Amino acid sequence: MPKRTVNAPPVQLLTGIDKYELRTIWLRQGHEVLEAESKDVWFLFSPRTSEDIHKREPIQNFFPPNPALIRNFIGRIDDLSELLNWVVEEDEPRKFLYGRGGSSKSTAAYEFSKIIRDNGRYIEICDGKTFDRVVFLSEKEKSLRSSDEVIINDISNDFSTFDKLLNAMIESFIYSDSLELKSLNRKGLLDCLIKIFEYESILYLIDDIDTLSTKGLDAGFDTLYKICLRSSNVIRLLYTQRHPPAAIENGKEVTGFANDKNYLEFIWNCCRLLKVDMPSNDIMRGRMRTDTEGIPLILETIVGLRKSCGDYNKVLDLFLERKGSESRKYLFERGYQSLPKDNNACNVMAAIADLGKPVSNDDLARIIQIGDSAIADSIASLVGFFLSTEISASGETRYILNTVTSQYVREKNRHLKLGAKISERVKAFKAGAQKKSKEIYNLERDFEKCIHCGEEQSALNLFLAEYPAKATENPEFRKLKAEAYLAQYPPQYMEAREEFQFCHNLGFENAELFRRWVRMERDCGASLAEQIRICDFVLDGKSYADPIRNEFLSR
Repeated sequence: MPKRTVNAPPVQLLTGIDKYELRTIWLRQGHEVLEAESKDVWFLFSPRTSEDIHKREPIQNFFPPNPALIRNFIGRIDDLSELLNWVVEEDEPRKFLYGRGGSSKSTAAYEFSKIIRDNGRYIEICDGKTFDRVVFLSEKEKSLRSSDEVIINDISNDFSTFDKLLNAMIESFIYSDSLELKSLNRKGLLDCLIKIFEYESILYLIDDIDTLSTKGLDAGFDTLYKICLRSSNVIRLLYTQRHPPAAIENGKEVTGFANDKNYLEFIWNCCRLLKVDMPSNDIMRGRMRTDTEGIPLILETIVGLRKSCGDYNKVLDLFLERKGSESRKYLFERGYQSLPKDNNACNVMAAIADLGKPVSNDDLARIIQIGDSAIADSIASLVGFFLSTEISASGETRYILNTVTSQYVREKNRHLKLGAKISERVKAFKAGAQKKSKEIYNLERDFEKCIHCGEEQSALNLFLAEYPAKATENPEFRKLKAEAYLAQYPPQYMEAREEFQFCHNLGFENAELFRRWVRMERDCGASLAEQIRICDFVLDGKSYADPIRNEFLSR
């Protein structure tokens, strides 16, 4: 391989060759060919000449202290390579690093800014130009001290509104000692920034920008984008945020450690820094891997909890039960608060958490009962940040929450308006047919008594009273309620139909219910196709005996 230019990211193998594995990066040290490690990141992205290695000439820069607990940058070489390709080869002035809280988006952005700081004068970005300055600005309001799982307020954030962001972008340039920025309105700030962009080519890294958008504040995406496009110099904006950007092609997702070597190296660094023993190989590659999804902040927290726990199994139990509540809040709270206010997405997550297994769109529609379109919209807002996907043997997409996310969602379910109802519906869905509770038996007795005495309205009123979700979400309750609607004069067909459909959606298999439903549709003049559809529910059921199947087949 000839020596590559500093503009090109490290070369990786696209095919495994003998002991040289796929997607690995190799470098020569003396007479040896060694796999690149985290400590080699600076060298990999530098000019790699002896003169330049010993003589660093950083470009102008504006940096906060390093936000990472583990100062050794581990893995993420693919992410850094993609970012280098972006600034060198693409015309797009804007890029987003996105991912869950604690996935090390800020750390990756910080490391990339250091690479540009140290090598910016060698990296040609457009028409022979190079970066003159790199600026790192953060809106991070809170951070998690993983050593003792405490959320702390970050009072050193650089901005809290779009106008303050403009102010910080100008101040980092030290444009003029005599300029009083506080006296400028937004137009004045933008005019000032436009002039700055005519002086230098700059890379801005804007950390945690979605702190503004989740508060409903203007983050100025479009305004800055247009200014960058019109500038005669090269201006690049790298944002970090938790949710995917609107234009997903402009985003790079930062996930937990997928590479085993990087994952194990990170745990080793955590244990060394926090002075605790390493987990056993079985725990690291087993439960610790699946429960944390390799998210760095969760790993740091679990290693930190080891100081006060007997072993790592107990640490993981405590983290999932109560000790990890602050971590889960830090990881997910902002994303949860930014979900649509109709609570459909929250209800979908509640159902998946209670089911505890991969679930399809159809199953969710049966439980939540808000319509296929609303279910699809809710899933779209959850996939990636909250939900993971898998494909079943039949090719159906199913959705699942990981262990940590499920625990967080269950904690939030207590505050959901439909939380208790969804839990009961999930129980009914799992059970298929439930045994009648004592409460249902009493209602059935009172209902029959009202009907026998000709008090049809009183029979319906029984089911319109307030009951706990354990009763109202039980298919036996809804079956009786349908009968009460049909006992009215005239019969309330639409309301009864909704109750019958509810029972079917939850997988309730009861031959008498479907007999009554078919008879109702016939009485109200429904089409033969609709009556056949209901008969097919029985024919497709799992628990019906052959005589019942034959009865509905004959119908």
